[in-house]
Amino acid sequence: MSDALLRNCITPGCSELTASGRCPNCAQQREDYRGTSTSRGYGARWRHFRPIFVRMLIAAEILPVCGARLSGVPSPHSQCASNGRLVARSADGSDLHFDHDPPLRDQERADVSAVCDPDRITILCAACHNRKSQGEQQRTG
Repeated sequence: MSDALLRNCITPGCSELTASGRCPNCAQQREDYRGTSTSRGYGARWRHFRPIFVRMLIAAEILPVCGARLSGVPSPHSQCASNGRLVARSADGSDLHFDHDPPLRDQERADVSAVCDPDRITILCAACHNRKSQGEQQRTG
């Protein structure tokens, strides 16, 4: 693979080159720290639920943009919605994030009904989701 196609790993302080995202070493360290997405409650049923949730929003005549939730009241965690911006993709071109509000507790991660509860799901752009997640991590240590 040509070096022109490689980028720096997105992990702060890592100088490894990779095709995209994290280098294999940092990706493994992150998985060891956080666990796999399936171990965190985001398995096959969650992946099946995500497009269903988007269809539920559309059926309720709610645009699937940053801040959208089934109640129709924009999420207070969305700066985009607060500023009247309709962001359907993150600035880096990535898809929007599905966020639980309130966040899932460890004991709820094995409960599909909690993980796939449409009343707890908010759609956020990457910037708003990262801001919310960093605030939660700071509060919990």
